[in-house]
Amino acid sequence: MFGKLKRNAKNPYAALLKLQEALEKKKARFASRSARLQNGNLKINPVIWIRTPKCASKSIAEYLGAVDRIINLAKYPDLEFGAHETEAKIICISAGQREFFKNKWPNLWESSFKWAVVRNPYDRAVSAWKYLETTKERPLVEVLKTPPNYDSDPRGYHHFTESVFSMVSESGDLILDEIVRFEDLENDLSLLFPKLGMPFVGLTKINKTPSRKKGDSRLTSQECRLIEELHPMDFDAFGYERKIENAIDKG
Repeated sequence: MFGKLKRNAKNPYAALLKLQEALEKKKARFASRSARLQNGNLKINPVIWIRTPKCASKSIAEYLGAVDRIINLAKYPDLEFGAHETEAKIICISAGQREFFKNKWPNLWESSFKWAVVRNPYDRAVSAWKYLETTKERPLVEVLKTPPNYDSDPRGYHHFTESVFSMVSESGDLILDEIVRFEDLENDLSLLFPKLGMPFVGLTKINKTPSRKKGDSRLTSQECRLIEELHPMDFDAFGYERKIENAIDKG
């Protein structure tokens, strides 16, 4: 929002009107959800989970599948949503499916309760680096200097190069109603899922990040700097601290 105000500095009234409209829309959405408050639990529907890579997405998907509460748009892109699906399921979409979903089901998108998992950018970069076949055998510094691009390696781009902020924002504004932090994942989900009318008993860990070599577990100052340059908004928007001063320097 602040970026919009700056760009429209020559016409501040128009910028303020846009800001007011955006706030009124959010206010109306929250008022609608508050009206569905029953017995201390939010009866929220529809619900969209924006799946962010290397943020425990497979573990969460497995859990939601086990309790029969997920519709995975990646598996069923031609699905037509009825009242039962939107009331009983959590719709899972990847960031790359967002525009497709918005264009096909604009009312569903606009009225939905949206949540996603965010992660410390340092940890997510290391996890993606060690996970991807195209990067895990290369030095992290080299990957950070020439990160995967969308045209030649779209999977690598979404996992490593694309920021979480870009996946869950539009025009510089977060579109989420609830943020779940990877660092406090089980506690956050134990608070969120009952609001959505479902239990939570814990996750099975999948694709756990392999450790770096013994004595080499921390990032160097160069690696920290490159990660910060690659994903600055992930630090700023989600409040993660830049910790170059805690890194080791290998020269």
